[in-house]
Amino acid sequence: MCGALVPEKTVWWLVSFCWSGTSWSYVSTQNSPGEVHVNDIQNNRKAITRLEPHQAYETLGVFLAPDGNLDAQFQKMKSATIKWADSLRTGNIERTKVWIALQSTILRTLAYPLSALRLTRCQMEQIMAPLLQYCLPAMGICRNFLRKLGIST
Repeated sequence: MCGALVPEKTVWWLVSFCWSGTSWSYVSTQNSPGEVHVNDIQNNRKAITRLEPHQAYETLGVFLAPDGNLDAQFQKMKSATIKWADSLRTGNIERTKVWIALQSTILRTLAYPLSALRLTRCQMEQIMAPLLQYCLPAMGICRNFLRKLGIST
């Protein structure tokens, strides 16, 4: 069956708000119960997992949550750079190939979700830190070299 929904890989959120007198907040699943059921490929009725508005779910390679928090995506990207830098560090790669490896692998992985995110400068610096710590010296560049360009008036 082409285009069949797989209940085990599908989630849903009920995004509802509550006014506390001073501010709005998301309503939890406990305060707003509900279920969604679908029939699977064998026509068995299955419940679809419901998530809280603060819980992110990975879809098309990006973790997104209805409340806008990006914690899961930030952790995924940070873990990816740590793992990538460690893999390259423990391997044996020529100085001239480090730049090519950086551009053709991990930076592409990091660039893909950026259009759907609003990470802070601090978060991006934390994500990039493992790459800079390994790649700059591996390419023969001092890792402490000033990377900020300023325009004085």
